[in-house]
Amino acid sequence: MLFYLEFSINFLIALSCAYIVYLLLKKRLNFRPYIWSRILVILALCFSFGPRIYSEEVTGTLSTLVLLLLAVFLAYTDDALVKLSSVLLLYPIHAALSYLTEDLGFLCWLYVFHGNMTPGGELALHTGTMVLRLLSWILVYRLAQGFFSDKSLLFPRKMWPMIDLICLTTFFGIITLIYQVDTDHSYTIYPACAACILANIGICRLCVYIAQSTRDAMEAELLKSQKAYYEELGASQAETRHLKHDMKNHLAVARTLLKNGQTHHAQAYLADLSGQLHSETLVFCQHPVLNAVLNAKYQLARSVEIQCEFHVEAGQDMGIDDVSLCALAANTLDNAIEACQGVPEPAQRRILLKSRCADGHFSYWIENSKAMPVSESGGKFWTRKKEKDAHGFGLRSVETMVRRYDGVMDISWDKATFSVTVLIPIAGL
Repeated sequence: MLFYLEFSINFLIALSCAYIVYLLLKKRLNFRPYIWSRILVILALCFSFGPRIYSEEVTGTLSTLVLLLLAVFLAYTDDALVKLSSVLLLYPIHAALSYLTEDLGFLCWLYVFHGNMTPGGELALHTGTMVLRLLSWILVYRLAQGFFSDKSLLFPRKMWPMIDLICLTTFFGIITLIYQVDTDHSYTIYPACAACILANIGICRLCVYIAQSTRDAMEAELLKSQKAYYEELGASQAETRHLKHDMKNHLAVARTLLKNGQTHHAQAYLADLSGQLHSETLVFCQHPVLNAVLNAKYQLARSVEIQCEFHVEAGQDMGIDDVSLCALAANTLDNAIEACQGVPEPAQRRILLKSRCADGHFSYWIENSKAMPVSESGGKFWTRKKEKDAHGFGLRSVETMVRRYDGVMDISWDKATFSVTVLIPIAGL
């Protein structure tokens, strides 16, 4: 009877710990659209939390790690480095917590009760250590969920290998110590286990801090663009009011030129006046921040002789935060402008952008001309700039934003054009 009770308690607590890890992975990664992907991860996690971790034995630990990595790589669609980082952040914590709780129970049995316990007492002691493990995982979930719950975290590609390297260091460090320490001195590596857990949680929180700092910088840049837009708009309106105030004088000059038969001079004067009345600040949409970004990119495109057509229907509230919305427009337009600059003939440089909110969806489509072949590998697009570490995040940033809002993105190209289509469901529209 006690055997079945102990088995049931161990199974339920191990299943609960595995479910916590499942929730963290689910928040960070994107499942393939098949039910088997979820079942595979759940089974791999249950198997990983089954074996006990003892001193001088790590075979089970390494084999379950390999199994979990295989399941994650098969079940999720994310970049390989992101999947590897997610597992390596959590598995060393699992190894350290499992060893600590299992060994604490053994030491209590050996030194506190001197191995003289009733079967019921042993069951109570083991249950207590398992409950301690579950409580520890709940605490880990609360401390680390910031990293796993925000899929919009975006780092330079070279940062993910650094995260993996640090996590591998903590994992192999704790595994080596567990393998080398003997049973009589198993408690000597408790500080190392605690350091492993704290280090990996610290990595999660540091990543969130770095990503938030990057996001704050993006928001500051958007505010700067918006401020410049309103300043330009104010200056343009002030100039227009000044010209309108002097309109009587301008009309008098034109009337005099026409009266004296100087038709050519009158036409030139009126043409110059019309140019001064023309405002450089255009209204592409009613969303003030997005309109500021579109104006900035429109002026940049014009400066390199690119023909632009923007057809945007965007109100002030579309269910997408300003940073994400403007990052979508800025990144795709920057890529489009860069591609168009490679077209030798200015007359063939063209960017067409269409966007609207309708029928519960936000749609965004941009097409640009190009001359250079597309550099694509494994579904990823790479920059042709020399400083590849500092560039090439545009489409990856857009893809991250689209996934965050449960949308879809499609990229297509032919010999002369390149297009990006984004469709995002918007609640309440």
